[in-house]
Amino acid sequence: MKNAASLRQVLLISLLISATVSSSVLLTSCKSDKNDGAQAADSQTEGTRTDAADTLSAEDYEKYNIENVGSTYPDAEDFITLSSADGSYSAEISLDEYRYYFLSCKEAYDGGDDSFWEENPDIKESIREYVLRELLRTYALLAECEKNAFVLTEEDVDYINMENAKFVSSMGDYDTFCLLLESYYLTPYLYNKLGEYSMLGPKLSQYYIDNKVLLTEDEDIRAYFDTDALIRCKHILISNDEGEDIEANRQLANDILARINNGEDFDALMLEYTEDPGVKSSPDGYYFFRGEMVESFEDASFALAVGEMSDIVESDFGFHIILRCEKEASYIDANFAALKSSYSDYRIYQIFDEVTADWVVTYGKDYETYGEWSYLSSLKSAPNAN
Repeated sequence: MKNAASLRQVLLISLLISATVSSSVLLTSCKSDKNDGAQAADSQTEGTRTDAADTLSAEDYEKYNIENVGSTYPDAEDFITLSSADGSYSAEISLDEYRYYFLSCKEAYDGGDDSFWEENPDIKESIREYVLRELLRTYALLAECEKNAFVLTEEDVDYINMENAKFVSSMGDYDTFCLLLESYYLTPYLYNKLGEYSMLGPKLSQYYIDNKVLLTEDEDIRAYFDTDALIRCKHILISNDEGEDIEANRQLANDILARINNGEDFDALMLEYTEDPGVKSSPDGYYFFRGEMVESFEDASFALAVGEMSDIVESDFGFHIILRCEKEASYIDANFAALKSSYSDYRIYQIFDEVTADWVVTYGKDYETYGEWSYLSSLKSAPNAN
């Protein structure tokens, strides 16, 4: 149900609030079940650095270094250009980067089974919208760093390059490294760029903390949870699974809604009918900020008053009946750490969305060719560009 929670596993917008890590560790941030070799990279203690310079000889460093690798897919002319309304910032999204976000998001929906799209063709457009939003947030990070003159130091660059070289070395050779990257839809070029992003993120995060843009004191955050920024909702989901009659599902949802309006118990009907597996572990509902749920579900939820129930709400998952509930202090206290992490995500997303609110997105003449669903999927192997 929490699409943002699942998709954030495969997208790296959370770099801003993560600890300073090497780009080799990013592989384990993207997906959790690909290759044991990626797990071996996650040996660094969070928030610290090791003396990487002593771990490879100069000869091996030169052999495995990837710092000068360029974009490894067609150099699409003006593929996607981002620009702020006042002209203070502009950037171009490479095909490598768009492909990574797009195919990672696609797999989060279909699990690698393309037959999913035969029954759910409309979701394709949802993916494009989601990917663009996440890319805008990534470039908001870069724009904010540029605005505040946060740049990579020589030490940062040396650290990234050495950690990357160490990881390539651990794979045995460059070709094996490229094959591993491809299982994450990454290219060596983008892998290197993500390492740079991961070093810039904490610089901006600290700036937000220092300027009280991002709350860090538990007392302040707990008070924030008492506002309408955080809400609690229960819902009954009738899923539109493959092969099912959507109109029959809609009618079932309407029948359940009518029964509730006629006095039947919401919780009893939820336990009987809901097809959201998360309800079993969260029978008292979900606590969430904006940006954590699919848009239609979220918009309907935040429009409700406490104790109010929605009409039928349709999303990519199916049909929902949503009940907004009073928040419970005991739940917030027991789950404070997780909610605090969600708060940080929410605030960063909120800031980034404000930064990009007036940005102009321009699609170049090559976008229709290289941004095509089938073309992106056909790019299967990361070329050896070393």
